[in-house]
Amino acid sequence: MKGLGKVLLGFTILTGALLVYVHERIEMLRVSYQIHEKSSVLAQRSEEYRRLNFEVAQLRSPQKLEKRLQDLSLPLALPKEIQVLRVPLALETKPFEGLPLEPPTRSVFKFLGQWIQVAQARTDQS
Repeated sequence: MKGLGKVLLGFTILTGALLVYVHERIEMLRVSYQIHEKSSVLAQRSEEYRRLNFEVAQLRSPQKLEKRLQDLSLPLALPKEIQVLRVPLALETKPFEGLPLEPPTRSVFKFLGQWIQVAQARTDQS
């Protein structure tokens, strides 16, 4: 019985290992099909996205808009000439009298600097 038990145990282990191997191969094949399906869906959707972007660009074009306005009989049209309004520049500008010329922080430090003595560091090592 000793030899038969070892053979039976070896056969069981080999069968279990083969079942695990076949199961893993089937799962790999299933995942491969899912990847292929999702990549084809992605290709279709990206093509549709590109096509719809092209349609939007065409619909936004001035010629298409003008044609649609004419079809709807609205009295709008593209301008025939460009109008430019020129504004004269003032050559001399004066600063506003009500605002201080220096920032408020500088005046605060200037005010505090009247009572604070300046400290100087010694450079020699003695």
